[in-house]
Amino acid sequence: MIYSPLLISVLSVLSVLRLIRFILACLISSLWFNAASGRQLTEVVYTSQQHDEPPTTTGRRDPYQIRFVLVPSGDLVAHHYQRERKRIKLQKPLVIPRGRVDTLIRWLATNQRKFSPAELGLDEDSIRKSLPPLHLPPPQNLVIDVDSFSFCAKHTMIGLLKTGGTVHRVNLHLRNGQRTEFVFDSPDPRTKDFNLQAYLFTQKVLNGVVPPAFPDLESFSPVMLKQVFQTYWKVIACEGFYYTEFSRSHPELSSDEKRRTWNFAKYLRGRK
Repeated sequence: MIYSPLLISVLSVLSVLRLIRFILACLISSLWFNAASGRQLTEVVYTSQQHDEPPTTTGRRDPYQIRFVLVPSGDLVAHHYQRERKRIKLQKPLVIPRGRVDTLIRWLATNQRKFSPAELGLDEDSIRKSLPPLHLPPPQNLVIDVDSFSFCAKHTMIGLLKTGGTVHRVNLHLRNGQRTEFVFDSPDPRTKDFNLQAYLFTQKVLNGVVPPAFPDLESFSPVMLKQVFQTYWKVIACEGFYYTEFSRSHPELSSDEKRRTWNFAKYLRGRK
């Protein structure tokens, strides 16, 4: 069979295009693999330490620390924990499943700031039924928005000043050498400096894998997470923000008169 020079040229061009597509596909796959490998979480180090509180007067309490290390299955596993400098063997290894690890990596990569109940392992219907009385009905889809919380926490009227408690420190080590640290006190959204995003990130991996000897053991439990979710809705009502607005619009009233006449629900209904 004899091919014309034009046909041969066309076939050559098509072959070159296929080769280029193949090379590009290989490059993209290689870049994706390298990026994914770089984002792989290799270690989670959790440290828990109680604050001093009256009548204690000498030094801080013993720090507790556990180190979860990546194994070939993709899980993170710990066999020991430390109290101060004493190394204690666990009765059985504690495991952070690969699925949780992958979720945390995705949240870190996108700096996730909105969370549905399902993403946090909660049942939305159960959460909706357990919500406290609210001035505004909750939205059709319940979502925790870190930015809304951060704004309203500055204006909250249910603020809480706590003494004692526990400081939680979580260090994440990635294969590419990147390290991320989250530090926060015992989880309570009523404290104005509560780091909600840090808590949600770390609760995802530490739920159920903290040794019983650690102080403030329930901080990462589903029960505590549910309480945080419930209190979140009170905080984002932003009552303090609207009270400030109301106060500025009524300079003729004394502080005591403003507090006595303040009705949040009524104010919201009449606000334009």
